Amino acid sequence: MARIFEAWDQDGREFDTAYGTDTAGKITPDQLKATSAVVNQAASYLGVSPGRVLKGVAAIKIEPKEFTFIDLGCGKGRALLVAAQIGFREVIGVEFADELPEIAKANARIMGFDNIVVHQGDAGEYRFPSGNLLVFLHNPFWIPIMRRVVENLRAAQYQQLFVLYLTPKIPEVLDSADFLERVPAPDDRPHGMAIYRGKFT
Repeated sequence: MARIFEAWDQDGREFDTAYGTDTAGKITPDQLKATSAVVNQAASYLGVSPGRVLKGVAAIKIEPKEFTFIDLGCGKGRALLVAAQIGFREVIGVEFADELPEIAKANARIMGFDNIVVHQGDAGEYRFPSGNLLVFLHNPFWIPIMRRVVENLRAAQYQQLFVLYLTPKIPEVLDSADFLERVPAPDDRPHGMAIYRGKFT
């Protein structure tokens, strides 16, 4: 698979250089070996800037060791690695593409994290665990999948819930969920950031 590098992902390439991981590059859905029927609802993989993850988590003001971090559409797992560095109790990735979960798992091994679990499958079918949850989204998919994610979140037996949505292209799905409330987020131009909190905790 030929990798396309974006100029803005310099810090991502520096991350890979520092840790020996493979998280950089842009991968479009047509480049993936995906057998899933949801491939036409997936956005391109673009590794998130580590600094944006750190900024978003800091704004939520939680104790990471008390939360499970869940990245829907985790790709090669850069956000998972950053979450593990921050100190989340458990770090979970969900990715539909056939080959990307293995890359994410390999990256976790390279960095020595044993609390990262990566599931291959449709994020719209993922059933959330109980407890305190931070659900992370880096513009991973479009409205049909997001609607199913929201309904599964509604059914989750969470104690505290936050959703950190970077590059929010379809915030209206989360904005319309009656169990979520949008809270102030840091300035994250040019891409943007939205943060939601579960009302019923």
